Amino acid sequence: MAWTKEEDKYLIDNIKTMTIKDLAVHLGKSESIVYQRTYRLNCSKTETRWTDEKVKTLRKMYYTKSIAAISRKLNMSEDAIKSKAKRLRLTDKVETYSTGDIANLFQIECVKSVHYWHRKGYLEYKTKGTGRHKKRYSSVNQIKKFMYNHQDKWCSVKGHMALELYERYPNWLKLKIEKDKETNGQRRKQNWTNEEDKMLSNIYPNTNYEIKEIAEIMGRSERSIALRASLLFLRRDRYC
Repeated sequence: MAWTKEEDKYLIDNIKTMTIKDLAVHLGKSESIVYQRTYRLNCSKTETRWTDEKVKTLRKMYYTKSIAAISRKLNMSEDAIKSKAKRLRLTDKVETYSTGDIANLFQIECVKSVHYWHRKGYLEYKTKGTGRHKKRYSSVNQIKKFMYNHQDKWCSVKGHMALELYERYPNWLKLKIEKDKETNGQRRKQNWTNEEDKMLSNIYPNTNYEIKEIAEIMGRSERSIALRASLLFLRRDRYC
């Protein structure tokens, strides 16, 4: 449907104060259509002009960073990134997230939690590089699979950025978001399971993990970790 003068005026007047999503809902159009119209009217929130420096940055980041990360770095839309990459023949890219990107998505303070997910097989990954340059990456589908299969290991309140991986929320995710909102991201008191006791026994003596990091991995408070470790007679000897 063609844009009317009233719709164009509304878009220009509110582009600086409203999100694209809210504008799309108000105008009854898709987000991609609204994005395209902002470019035509030259009122986009993001910079659309490609400079030599931005092209150089795109080439450097394309195969190691996600489209979302590049978009934030260059202050350009993801569609603009994909379009420019296609023109530059930067092909065969599988959108992946590094360990640090994943930690950022779920808003966790340390990447050790992500490494733990990898080791336990909760989150699938592939490695790139060799030696010191060897890094782990997970695709969008692998991250989505982890989010669905291990809903107890992440929080939609704290990890709200991970929700951006979905254009439309599936029913299970809508239910999880509502549940997390009710608890404000806090885990309700639950009895310790044998599996949790075994996990705590394995990682608590390892001084490479701080108590705060262990609490984050297990989804419990630092006080709960300390009390349970005391009951299990676990020690952390820094001098062994």
